[in-house]
Amino acid sequence: LQQDGSGEGGQQQQQRQQERDGYTTILAAATAIEAEFAAWQAADRELQGWQDKADQAYQLQQQKRPFELTITQTRSRLEQQQRQGQAQAAQVAEAASERVQIAAKIAAGQAQLAQLEGEMAALTAQEQAYQEARLALQQLESERRLWAQEQQQLTRQRQQVGRWQEEETAVSQNLTAANQRLIELAAQLGAIGSQSQRHAAALAERDSVQAEQPRLREQMNKLKERLDRLSEEAGSSCPLCGQPLTASHRQEVLAELQQDGEELAARFRDNKKRLADLQSEINQLQATLQETPRLEREQQTQQQRLAQAEARLTEIRQAVTDWEAAGAVRLAELDKLLGDETAISAQKQQVATLETAVGRKTTLEKARQTGQRTLSAHEARLGEIDRLTAAWEGEGAAALAEVVRQLARGDFAAEAQATLAQLEAQTAAVGYDAAAHEAVRQRVKGLQTAVSRHQELRQAEAAVKPLEDALADLGQRLTEQAELVETLAGQQETAVAHLESLRANSSDRRAIEDEVFRLREVQISINRRVGAAQQLVGVLDDLRRQQGQLQTERAALTQRVQRLALLEKACGRGGVQALLIEQALPDIEDRANELLERLTGSEMRILFETQKQLKSRDAVAETLDIRISDSAGERPYDNFSGGEQFRVNFAIRLALSQLLAKRAGARLQTLVIDEGFG
Repeated sequence: LQQDGSGEGGQQQQQRQQERDGYTTILAAATAIEAEFAAWQAADRELQGWQDKADQAYQLQQQKRPFELTITQTRSRLEQQQRQGQAQAAQVAEAASERVQIAAKIAAGQAQLAQLEGEMAALTAQEQAYQEARLALQQLESERRLWAQEQQQLTRQRQQVGRWQEEETAVSQNLTAANQRLIELAAQLGAIGSQSQRHAAALAERDSVQAEQPRLREQMNKLKERLDRLSEEAGSSCPLCGQPLTASHRQEVLAELQQDGEELAARFRDNKKRLADLQSEINQLQATLQETPRLEREQQTQQQRLAQAEARLTEIRQAVTDWEAAGAVRLAELDKLLGDETAISAQKQQVATLETAVGRKTTLEKARQTGQRTLSAHEARLGEIDRLTAAWEGEGAAALAEVVRQLARGDFAAEAQATLAQLEAQTAAVGYDAAAHEAVRQRVKGLQTAVSRHQELRQAEAAVKPLEDALADLGQRLTEQAELVETLAGQQETAVAHLESLRANSSDRRAIEDEVFRLREVQISINRRVGAAQQLVGVLDDLRRQQGQLQTERAALTQRVQRLALLEKACGRGGVQALLIEQALPDIEDRANELLERLTGSEMRILFETQKQLKSRDAVAETLDIRISDSAGERPYDNFSGGEQFRVNFAIRLALSQLLAKRAGARLQTLVIDEGFG
């Protein structure tokens, strides 16, 4: 016992020392770890400084964009006015030459109209007779068209009656087949009913046998455990009376238990075979019973088929009767009416004779209308040319000269240009360098392992002191256990010697047996105390292992928390999401403004703003505001008209669709917009 206790304690002490040596190795590199961690902190502070400059530069860039937009809008408006003025000057020059030609055309057109009106007056008398004859012909043709339509309908109806008569034979056959199938299905369903009762009985028997199997298995397991204990334990007691077992009595008990086990196993195997037979029978019955829903559905289908056939047969017979009573008679009458063309031929001849006489007037009327439209167009164009020339000479020429002067000198949006120059100077003063920012970011990334090593150092510092205390405590416990084992061993030797003395010096057998029994109890008590001491040593070892596992889990959880915090920051509004939005918004804004310039003649523009100044403190907040402006300045979205709002919405949606198509490597050929607003 002393050797076993000392061996286990020594192993535990060796494990503690190995753990302490591992932590000591980490502590030996503390200076290097602290230096590397300090370098990481310095680089991180430098990175934060560059990030602050980047934020300031971005904020200044956002502040410049409204003024850049104002300057661009003003320049675009002046350039548009210049193009319009130049186009108007060219139109005025062309109109002066065109005016002479139009005046000559007006004089010639007036003379031609006077000649046509004289010729048309002579043809007015014959026009009335032609109109009356033409109206009568239209009435005859309309009446014959109605007869022809009715004739076509009745002809189709006669063809349909023929098809109905053919269908009547097929429907009668279908009716007979449905009746026969219903008789067969009724017989099959009646035969299946008796098998349902046997299926229920088989299920009940299977459930009963299945419920018995776990109980039999549990009894066999318990019996096997008893057999194993009797076979392995040399000094066991009888399981029935509790008395110590002799060798012969042990064999009898083992034989009885073995026989009980064989009986239970035979019962278990019989049940298993019976379950297989029942399951096979149940499967066969289920296969037969599963046909019942199909047969019932088919029976319902055949009943519907029978009802439909009877209804269709009645419908066909009624339709044929109705046709023979009315339709056939009316069709014969229409054939006779359409076959007589005497009246319509005579009317057509009369219309043709009168049409030749008045045809000349129609030609003259068309020529007169054409000449009148041409003359009106020339007069309207002449007035338009006079108004265009007057407007150009009054205001257009002077306005064009002023626009050209402003564009040449850059004399526009003076306040916006001055403010923009100040903001550009402030941007230069910030001193942001994107390359230096990226270099520091890469340096911080390279030093990232310093954080985990510094965490391991702190864990080692926290773990060494408890580990040394545990080693000292374990050494003391080992010493105490060794002393206890030696004391108990001495007591055991004393008891054995006393027992031998009693056997040698006493003739009283009963006293000797009592003393032997007492000494055995002392030995059992000593063994229990030794076992308890060994259990305490084992508990200490388990607790130490649990402490090591918990420290490992703590380190892993700490590292995971750090990674999740970094991931949370990257996936938050200020991380990857903000970066993607900042990269995509300028492209969307440019595309949308290009569309708005085409839709509004450079009158409207939009600006995306992703940051705004907080009123409560000196900081900025992430946002996404769309600022809209036109020639009158910037206004809220609700202050624009419905058409202007629609154009803004359409431009942004189309720009976003173009960007998505570009990133997907596809062409935007079709765009479907369900709602124009919003």
